Amino acid sequence: MSKKKKKITDDLLAKINPDAVVAQGFDEAYVGYLRRADKPSIAIYDYRSCIDILIRDEDYNLDEATKFMENYILQHDEGDSTCGFAHWKDEYDGKD
Repeated sequence: MSKKKKKITDDLLAKINPDAVVAQGFDEAYVGYLRRADKPSIAIYDYRSCIDILIRDEDYNLDEATKFMENYILQHDEGDSTCGFAHWKDEYDGKD
């Protein structure tokens, strides 16, 4: 899993920000895009769904999947168009 550029599947996001970075392998976790003042809109993914995808597709356990997300996916920065990962209030696990 990596956050490499690929075709944006959200047509509206592709129009608004054709340079938006999307997370390969996490299409099922895509929840939409975030509009930001004076910055490009970015793709947003459900963090927990990404963990579930890693467990299912990469055969990681919960700890391995979480470490992979934290150490590789979330540390990968491609500038202002880098995608984001949302923790929903009702599922907050106490981590930033």
